[in-house]
Amino acid sequence: MRKTDAEYLEYLCNEIMKPAYWSRGVLNSEGRTLLNLIARIAASNHLGFRGVIAKVRRNPTYDNVSKLVGLLREIISASV
Repeated sequence: MRKTDAEYLEYLCNEIMKPAYWSRGVLNSEGRTLLNLIARIAASNHLGFRGVIAKVRRNPTYDNVSKLVGLLREIISASV
């Protein structure tokens, strides 16, 4: 993963967890837009994430998104 992709992905992961992107424990439309950006970058760099991303897109609850963000942060910290 390029450093700029990792930095941008880290920024998006921090943003998506903010309360402004949530409504009753589920991502709102702006949050889904961020999720799509995260999915595009993660899937292009790590093909193994496609299944996880598909699950989170189907059910974008706080728990599912936070698990995805945790996985992505592990990958980012390992690659930098």
